[in-house]
Order: sequence, then C-alpha cells, then structure tokens
Amino acid sequence: MFETFVTVFGSLDAWVYMLIGTAWGLIIGALPGVGSAFAMVIALPFTYGMSMHNSLVLIMSIYTSAIYGGSISACLLGIPGTGGNVVTCFDGYPMVQKGQAGLALGASAIASEIGNIVGCTILILVGPKFVDFALKFGPHEMFSVGLWAFVMSIAISPGNVAKNTIAGVVGVILATIGIDPKYGFPRLTFGSEYLLLGVNLIPAILGIFGVAIVLQSIFEEKSLVTIVKQKSFKLSGFAGLLSAWIWVVILVTSLIGFIIGIVPGAGSLVATLIAYGFFKKVSKHGHEYGKGSYEGIMIAETANNATHPGDILTTMVLGVPGEMAMVVLLGAFILHGVSAGPLLLVKHPEYLQNVFLSIMISGFATFVIAWTTMKGWVKAIETPKMYIWPVVILLCIIGAYSINNSMNDVLVMLLTAVLAFFGEKYGFSKIPLMMGLVLSPIMEDSMRNALLIDAPQAFFTKPISVALVAITIATAIALFWLLKPRKDTSET
Repeated sequence: MFETFVTVFGSLDAWVYMLIGTAWGLIIGALPGVGSAFAMVIALPFTYGMSMHNSLVLIMSIYTSAIYGGSISACLLGIPGTGGNVVTCFDGYPMVQKGQAGLALGASAIASEIGNIVGCTILILVGPKFVDFALKFGPHEMFSVGLWAFVMSIAISPGNVAKNTIAGVVGVILATIGIDPKYGFPRLTFGSEYLLLGVNLIPAILGIFGVAIVLQSIFEEKSLVTIVKQKSFKLSGFAGLLSAWIWVVILVTSLIGFIIGIVPGAGSLVATLIAYGFFKKVSKHGHEYGKGSYEGIMIAETANNATHPGDILTTMVLGVPGEMAMVVLLGAFILHGVSAGPLLLVKHPEYLQNVFLSIMISGFATFVIAWTTMKGWVKAIETPKMYIWPVVILLCIIGAYSINNSMNDVLVMLLTAVLAFFGEKYGFSKIPLMMGLVLSPIMEDSMRNALLIDAPQAFFTKPISVALVAITIATAIALFWLLKPRKDTSET
C-alpha cells in the first residue's frame, strides 16, 4: 500500500487531479438529482490521455466528493443529490427548518469522512471474505433483501401504517409501467406511447423530493428562509462525537453499509434505509428520527459513504457494477485496455489500492473544502424564496431532462411531484412511495430469475434467503402488532 502511495501521489499531477476532481464533484453533486455518475461521465473523456493511475485518482475524487455534495441539497432544500442522500433528507431538512443548518451540514461532512475511513479500513482488513459472501447472493437472496427493505421503509415512515402501505404499493405499480424488460410487451400504458419508457427513477426522485417541496412552500406557505434567519450560522457537529453511543452507531452503521455495498446491485439507498430503520428501533433517541436528529444524519451519511468501498470492490473484482457510477468506473478501465474481474487483483493489485487511497485522500480534501465553504452554502438559502424556488425548479428540470434528453422525463417529474404533494397532504408518506419505485424492478427481476432456476419453495430452503425472510416477517410483526400507532404525520 505504501509503495502504491509513493507511486501514485509522489507526482504533483496526481494531487492536481485530485483537487480538480474533488471541487468538480462537490459542485455537481450539490445539484439536485444530477449526481456522481453525471460528474464522472463529463470527466471520463479527459482521462484518455492520462496514465491509468491519474485517471483513477480523478474519477474516484469526483465520485467521493459528489456523494457528500448530494447531502448539501438534501439538507438545505430537502432534495437528495444522489439516491444515497435520500435518507439524509429525513433529518437534514427538518434540522435546517429549525435553524440548525450549520449543524446539519457539519454532521453530514463529519459522517461522510468517517464513513469513508471506516469503510476503507474494513475493506483492507476483511474485504476478501466479504467478496466470497457476496458471491452467495443469487436472485432468491436479492428478492428477499429487497422485500425486507420495502417493509422497513413502511416501518420507519411517520403516520398511518395502512396509508403508508398503500403509498408503497402505488410506488410498486408505478414502477411496472412501460415495456416489460423480459417479454417486451407494454404494461399499464393504456395505449399511450409516452408511457412506453415507464417511470424513470431519477426524475421521480426529483419530483418527490424536489418539486413537491416547492409546491408545499407555495401552497402551504412554509417559509424555510424565515425560520433559518432566526438562528446563527455557527458551524458545529464535533461535540456529538464525545458520546460513546455515537461511536457504536457509527461503527455498526459502517459495517452495515459495507456489507450491503458489497452485495451486487443492493446500493447505498438500501444500506442507509436498513441502518436507519435498525437504529430507529434500538436507539433511545429513535423517536427523534425524522424530526431533525443529529444521530439520524450521522447514520445516513456514514452508511452512504461506507457502502461505496464495498460497491467498488464488487465492481472491480467481479466486474458487476451496482450503480451507474460504477458503470462509469468500468468505462475508465475499458478506456485504458484493462478488464475488471477476478484476474485484476492478480495482474494489477495496485489499481485497487489506488482506488481506495484516492477515496480516503479525496474524502479528507472534500471535508476540508466543505467545512471551509459551509457558511457560503448556508448563506445561499437566505435568498428570498421568490428567487430560489425558480432556480430549484430549473435545476430539477435540467436534471430530469439530461437523463435521456426527453421531455417525457420532465413530465414524469411533475406528475410524481403532484402525487407526493397531495399524498402527504392527506397523510400518505413519500418514503414508501419512493422505495416502491426503487425496489420494484430489483424484486421483479430477482423473482423472475429465481423462479426460472428453482421452485418457489427454494426461497425457504436457501440459508441466506431464509434468514432474510425471517427478518422481514419479524419486522412486519413488529410493525403491525407490537408498535404503538404513531400520530406524528410531520414531514420527513
């Protein structure tokens, strides 16, 4: 590892690329819905003339800083920059509404850096064993983990359980619209050619977490700016680390994030949701989650960042990308004539070391840049909402349109925004709605493949699947019978 550090970062070029990548990723990551994959794609052509090492430094620096950048818009506007920042909205945005923007951004910056460090440390210590474990996850196991995450999303949502279950089912139904990926026939399109492409996830996220916030501000006269102005902008977040419990939360969350990250296709959203739901049940501060909890933000961003070292490991060693950003990483390898897969560790073990050194160093650079510019981000929300909301809408439209260069995606964004707005108005949480959209394709594909391989009873004979099904049933029992009804219908 030390030899790789000297080889890669012994050059001034590598440090320059790291700083450029960190700044670029931070800016693009903060744009609602644009995300790390977009920032990496823009930079990918420029890596063609670089060495493989410098290419990895640039790409991974962008990736690392964009993940934190997504938490900026998640906290300040309630709009996640990336899918993994969705859970950050649950507590980050309510905290800003209470005038604690400095604490929200400070906590997310601290948690992001700790998640990076702990995730990479776990990888170095026990990575190979977890790769062996990930190889045991077939379609049965992936369906079971998706089902668990779906039930968990209902469990952690505020309000009426029945209404939240309906919201989740609506999300699942929306995800089935369009051309069937297996057999090619249209589903729920009602003869409309505009519905053939289905409901794209990114525009839906922008609608549910972006435009819906603007609608609430306009029609329910919620004034974010007035509330924030009542408080100081003092940056904070380190004091919470003095609690021994917080470190228990951080370490367990990092482990959960890494394990979920190493499972192909699971992703940071599933990891953050599972970690958040787990501690909501076991923590004595669980009742504060969703209302502006420091602990909630620490869980969300620690899990989010700890997931990615495992995701990267699976992508490089197995050649299986778990998200769009990892597809771009594979593109960087292809561009330089390097094949990802099991032989990568044999032929080029230094590339894997380069990647994780880049994550840790750029993670620290992201923390320093974010911390020193945080007041600027906070001050930005002092702009009167008559000016800031049109900018937010414009960014959301750009983010939605840029996915496929299609106005159809913009229409999807607007329709899901209206659905989320009226849904929350009448007590239907947007969390299970969104999770239904996210998890339905994973569960459907996994279920179809599982039934092609084995009989249905195989779900109850494979050890990992059985364990996940048991956990899901236990979660459902706790949700419907053991938990007291929650009357809190406030926004998450």
